[in-house]
Amino acid sequence: MDFRTFLKDEIYAQIPSSLPMCRAEWWGIFRGGGTIKRRESNSYLSFSHTDLSLIKKCLWLKNKLYPHLPHFLLQKEKRGINAGKWYSLDILWEENFWEEGGFSDASLLKDMLEGKTARAFLRGLFEARGYISDPLHHYHLEIGPLSSDLVFVVLEHLEEKNLPFQFRERKKENYIYTKNSSVIGSFLHYLGASQAYLQWEKLAIEKSTINDLTRWVNWETANLERTVNSSLRQRQKLQGINLDSLPPRLQEVARLRLEHPYASLREIGDLCSPPLSKSGVYHRLREIEKIAEEQSR
Repeated sequence: MDFRTFLKDEIYAQIPSSLPMCRAEWWGIFRGGGTIKRRESNSYLSFSHTDLSLIKKCLWLKNKLYPHLPHFLLQKEKRGINAGKWYSLDILWEENFWEEGGFSDASLLKDMLEGKTARAFLRGLFEARGYISDPLHHYHLEIGPLSSDLVFVVLEHLEEKNLPFQFRERKKENYIYTKNSSVIGSFLHYLGASQAYLQWEKLAIEKSTINDLTRWVNWETANLERTVNSSLRQRQKLQGINLDSLPPRLQEVARLRLEHPYASLREIGDLCSPPLSKSGVYHRLREIEKIAEEQSR
């Protein structure tokens, strides 16, 4: 099971513990992804999604909060960019929805982002509009598009919780996002997705370890390539000169280079008597190369 499915299953299974929590999560979902529809002479609060599990959760919340209101469950096959099966829950609009959902007074949104209900509201918002990347590829968590009266209230609350998200506008729509692995993990934990949080931390550590190992292998490979190329160049030049014509201090290094073609400068220095430093071997080989170049002219 991939991480996003793992997170989705856990977060959809979170059941609010009280009616205020139910109401906060409900309005998180419907303020994030709900619309108002007209059908004949009635208005309906509607939410559509490709995941039937989320629609079932919305129906459970509706029956807890508004059991008296009629509702419709619909299924539609869409084509184009958002092709596939889409499920909708439509419930008859009530006038008190204007106030409950903070449509008429945006300050009510701040009330839902206070105390214990804040977690439930943000969970609903993420369920409706959230996206998270595969942590083994890159780190990215995004929520949107969000209404202008909602986006900055949410950003302010997250900042207070030491969860710094960023804002961006894309095609005149508002999004909040973060690419920080630590912030993403803390946000999942804040939503109550404790198992997904532990899995995220585990995958982040694995990715970091793989990246460190890859960098080390690349570094070692680059060093080996430099050693082999340098050795090949030096041996080609050494084969064109009489080693006995070299100054005594250079003869030992020249012979060791020919005898040990794949040795590093440090290894050649250790074989010298007395041992030489890496820098000492390098300067002697450079001096030998210059002599070889002069003799070949």
